[in-house]
Amino acid sequence: MKLRAAAVFAAFAVVAGALVAPAGGAPSTAEAAGPAASAPPLAVPAADDRPAPPSSGRRDLTGAAPSEEAGVVGNGALSSLVESLTSGDGVPDELVGAVTVRGDAIRVEVTHTDEAAARAAIAAAGGSDVVSIVSGLLAASVPARGIARLEAAPAVTALTLPAFAAPAPDSIPVPHAAQGVNGGDVYAKTLVQQWHDIGITGKGVSVGIIDYFDRATWRDARAGGEVPDVAGTFCRWGGLRCDVFASPSPDIHGVAVAEAIHDMAPKATIYVATVQSNEDLKGAIDYFASKKVKIISRSLGGFYDAAGDGSGASAKLVNYAVSKGITWFNSAGNSGAYNQTYSDGSTEWVGGYWRQKWRDTNANGWMDFETVVRDADGVPTGAKTYSETMWIYCTPYFRLRWNDWGTGKRTDYDIYRINGDGTVRAPGYTPNDQSESGVVPLELQNGSSNYFGCTSDWIEVGIYRHSAGDGSSDDVLELAGNSGDIALTASSAGSAGAAYVDSRNKGMAAVGAVDPVEGVAIAGYSSQGPTNDGRIKPEISAGSNFTSRAYTYAGKGGHFNGTSAATPVVAGLAAVVLERHDHLTPAQLVNYLRKSQTTDRGAAGADNVFGSGELIMKPISVVPFTSTPAPTISGTRAVGSTLTAVARWSPTAKFTYRWYRSGTLISGATRATYTLTAADGGKRIRVIVRGTHAGITPAENHSAYTAVIAKLFAKSPAPKITGTVKVGRTLTASVGTWSPRPAFTYQWKRNGKSISGATKSSYKLTSKDAGTRITVTVTAKKSGYKTTVRTSAKTATVKH
Repeated sequence: MKLRAAAVFAAFAVVAGALVAPAGGAPSTAEAAGPAASAPPLAVPAADDRPAPPSSGRRDLTGAAPSEEAGVVGNGALSSLVESLTSGDGVPDELVGAVTVRGDAIRVEVTHTDEAAARAAIAAAGGSDVVSIVSGLLAASVPARGIARLEAAPAVTALTLPAFAAPAPDSIPVPHAAQGVNGGDVYAKTLVQQWHDIGITGKGVSVGIIDYFDRATWRDARAGGEVPDVAGTFCRWGGLRCDVFASPSPDIHGVAVAEAIHDMAPKATIYVATVQSNEDLKGAIDYFASKKVKIISRSLGGFYDAAGDGSGASAKLVNYAVSKGITWFNSAGNSGAYNQTYSDGSTEWVGGYWRQKWRDTNANGWMDFETVVRDADGVPTGAKTYSETMWIYCTPYFRLRWNDWGTGKRTDYDIYRINGDGTVRAPGYTPNDQSESGVVPLELQNGSSNYFGCTSDWIEVGIYRHSAGDGSSDDVLELAGNSGDIALTASSAGSAGAAYVDSRNKGMAAVGAVDPVEGVAIAGYSSQGPTNDGRIKPEISAGSNFTSRAYTYAGKGGHFNGTSAATPVVAGLAAVVLERHDHLTPAQLVNYLRKSQTTDRGAAGADNVFGSGELIMKPISVVPFTSTPAPTISGTRAVGSTLTAVARWSPTAKFTYRWYRSGTLISGATRATYTLTAADGGKRIRVIVRGTHAGITPAENHSAYTAVIAKLFAKSPAPKITGTVKVGRTLTASVGTWSPRPAFTYQWKRNGKSISGATKSSYKLTSKDAGTRITVTVTAKKSGYKTTVRTSAKTATVKH
C-alpha cells in the first residue's frame, strides 16, 4: 500500500454545510460527506520505497527556543480553528480533513464532571446536536464564537476536536518462508481443522469487523469464496452516513481481515463497519449489538487518549461493547522496534515508539534524546549517545504523551520540526497549552504531518519544555507513530499502551503477531507491554504474514501481516470456540483462549511479548451432553389447545421434535409446539426430542405421556334466555341440545359482571337490574370431554 495519508487528509472538509474538495476529489456517494479519513489505511513501505534515516541528530539547539502563542482555548488545534473561523478565513489548510464544521458550528468533544450542567453550558454557548458518547464525554456542535465560553463553564474540564477512533492499519515488509493458498498457511498453523472436522465451524456466531473496505476487492474475494456474503453494514463519518465499501478512506485491509476470520470460522456470520470518531464508533457498537454480534475484530491502532492505563474514552467504549455481551479483539499495534535493512545495504534500528525520561543536561529547555549504539545486527554495543533532536518519518499518526496526569500544575511540552539550518519551524496549528487547567498532557492530537508541514521523508524534531509546572524531573515522555517511523531511539517496551489496547476489561484481548506464520518468534514490530499501570500486554498472540487473496488482487505482495493479520485469526478462532461453548461470557471466552488454547512462547508464562502465548488450537473430542433431562409438555390437554415441548440440556442444544399419539408417530408434527386435533381426543400424547451441539454426540430423550386428551362436545349451543325482561319477573336459561349430554352450572351476569348468588337455571330480576342487560353463562362438564363454556346473547334493557 502506498503512503497516501497526506493526500487523503487534505481531501475533504465540511464547511457551511457543503462538501469542499480539491479538483478531482469527491466522496463516492452523496452520503459520504464529512471530514476526511482521520487515519486512512497506511502501510510501512518496503526498504526500497523509503530511504535510510540519517545516522544522528543535532547535539545542541541552544538559541533555537520557540515561542508559544496563547490561544483562545487550551486545545491548540481547536484554538487555531476558532481564530481562523471568527476572522472569516475559514478552516485552516492544516486542519482540512481533520475537523467537521457545519455552518458556523464546530463539532467538538466535551469532557465534563456533570452531564446536566455540561448540556446546559453547551446550550448557553449556542450549541446543539448533543450526543452522549461514554460517561464524562459528550459530542456537540458549537458555534466558533461560543467555544471560549463553553470551555470556561465550571462543569467542562476539557474541550477538544473529536478524537479519531480508527488510526491506520499497518502492513510490514517481512520475508515469508513459504507460500500458502489464500490463508491456507495460517489455517494449518492454528490446527483449527481438528475442530472443523467434528463440525465446529463458528456456525450461529456473528462477528463484527471495524475497518476499511474496498468494494472491488470484496467482490473479488467473494467470487473466490474467500469471504461470505456480508450480513449487514454500518458506516458513519463525522456523524454522517456513508457507504462502507466506498467511504472517504476505502481500503483492502478490512477485506483481508474478513478473509482471515472466514478461514478460521467458515460458518460464522460477518457484519462490517467503518467509523471515524468516537461518536461514530458508539453507533457501530449499538448496531452490532442489535444484530446479536458476539465478537468484534478491530485490526486498527489507537491514538493516545489518556494515561495508557485504560481510563480513556476508547477503553470506556470497549467496556460499553463488553457490557452488551461482545468480546473485543484488537491488534496490539505495530510499534515495536527492530533492525531494518535498506536497499542500499545499510541497516538501522527503527520502530514506531519512543519512551524516555525528561533529560536536559545543558538547561536550554530541549530534551536530550538518548540513542543506544547498536551493531549491524541491532545488538547494543554498550555505548550511548545524546542529541537534542531525533529523526522521524513524516506520517499523520504521531502522538506525544507524558505522565503528568495528576491534579497539580502540569508541565507544558511541545514538539517541533527543526529546519535544516537548525531553526524551529512554525507548526501548522497551535500546540496545546498544558499550563491551562484541564488541558491533558497530549500533543499532536489532530494530525502530525499537517502540524509538521511535511508530506514524506525523514524529518528532524525536538521536544521543548515551555513550563515545568509542578516539576519535570520524574516526567516520562512517549512518542508513538507507525511501524518504522522512528529512527535510532525507538524501543519496544511500553509500546502496547495506545488507546483501546490499554483497556483493563477482561472481555477484551490485545493481539500480538508471530511472524512469519511458519515461525515461533514474535515479530519485531509487534507492540509490547507493559501498560503504564503495569499490566501485561498483549493478552495473546497469533500467526501473521500469511497469504491473502485481497493483497494478491490488489498487487500488494500477496501476504497480510502485522498485528492486523494476527487479530482476525484470534477473532475467528474465538467464534469457533463460542459455537462449542456458547455459555461463555466475554471475560470467560478470553480467559479460555489464554489458558486452554495457547502454546507458550518466549519466557515461561505470560509476558509482555507474547502475552499468554501463541493461539494454536488443542485437540478436541466429541463428548456426550453433560445433562439431558426428559422434556416436559405444557398446555391444556384438550382438543384445540396447543401443547409446547420444553427441554433444557447442558450444554445448550438445538432440538428437533417428534410428537406421538398413544405410541403412533403423528405425521408432520415436528415443531416445538403441537395443536391437538379431534384425532387426539381420548388418546395420550408424548414428544421425543433430539438434541445436537457442535462437538457433542447427538442424544434423544422423551417426555412422559400426557393425561388423556379431552374430546370436544359434538354439539354445544349457546344458551338462550326466556321470560319477561322486567323487575320482579323470572328469566330462565335454556341450554339447548348438547351431544353428549353434560352436567351444567350457571352464572347470571348484569352488564357482563357476575351477580352474586345467581347460579341456578333461573333468575328473578331485582331493582338493581333496572336499566341493565342480562346474560347467562353455562359451563358444561363431562368426563373425557373438554370443559366448555357458552354465554347467551344479551337481553333487552331491564324495565322497572
